[in-house]
Amino acid sequence: MATLSDHQKNNRIVFETVEPGYEHGVEQTVLSGPHLQLLAPTPRDLYQHRLHDVDGSVSETYQANARWRLSDLDAAPSDNEAQQLRAWFLASGRTYSTIEENVPGVQLALTDVPSPLGPALAAVARLGAESGLLYGSDVVVLWRGATWLLPASSSHLVRMRLVGPKLQRRLVRAAPVDKRAAFDTASAIVSVTTVPWRVEILQGPRGYRVALQQSGLLLTVLVQTLARAGGAPTVATDFADIEVDTVFDQDGVERFTTALVAVSAAAAPRPPGADAGRTPEDAVTAADHGEGAR
Repeated sequence: MATLSDHQKNNRIVFETVEPGYEHGVEQTVLSGPHLQLLAPTPRDLYQHRLHDVDGSVSETYQANARWRLSDLDAAPSDNEAQQLRAWFLASGRTYSTIEENVPGVQLALTDVPSPLGPALAAVARLGAESGLLYGSDVVVLWRGATWLLPASSSHLVRMRLVGPKLQRRLVRAAPVDKRAAFDTASAIVSVTTVPWRVEILQGPRGYRVALQQSGLLLTVLVQTLARAGGAPTVATDFADIEVDTVFDQDGVERFTTALVAVSAAAAPRPPGADAGRTPEDAVTAADHGEGAR
């Protein structure tokens, strides 16, 4: 790890190389000197030197301020209160039956969405309502040039905004490099969107952590449901947040994407005996010509 000394010798800056010891990073916080600056810090370096930064660690600041005492636990909302709030929200803020029928394309029946996406979303809408997971989180689908909201218990998608090719390309570039091909060829891209304030209404800052936990559970349900429906989901949790939130028209604070799922149809299994008589060289040739599994 290269470091930069702030002192000068003979009117020139001196570069130093520091080799980390065995105990470097083992359950300890390294307090660097005030005249030391890391030139190319690794994620571990950033964590170890977090207390040297005047801003500190945002995650640790949150954790320190979100911890509950016994008095907080006594004042925590009951399960019944939480259920009533969810029921009110889903019956009011997620009801779209008043949309005028003469406006075409605003709602789309899930039965009109081809498999595996349509059946999977129908199952997620039902499970999300039963479990409450579609309260602190939303499922938003980018499909056929528009983003669509999946309301809990709904049999329809609700169109949120049109998304042109330029924005779609921005979304692909925002994905991790090793997953861009999957996002570029996906038939749909699903955003698991976290909305912390809905949980924080009852639980205060603690609700932020609960909302993230619920989004993780919702992601698991979504991926498993897509796989059972015959899809081949590709999950990305590391991405360029600003680009993603721009595409999905989210402010990045009160609404933000926690995970992206690229949806493609799983390759059909090859029938028994289809590879009889084929050599490994034949398989390589077929792959070069894009034949692959059919």
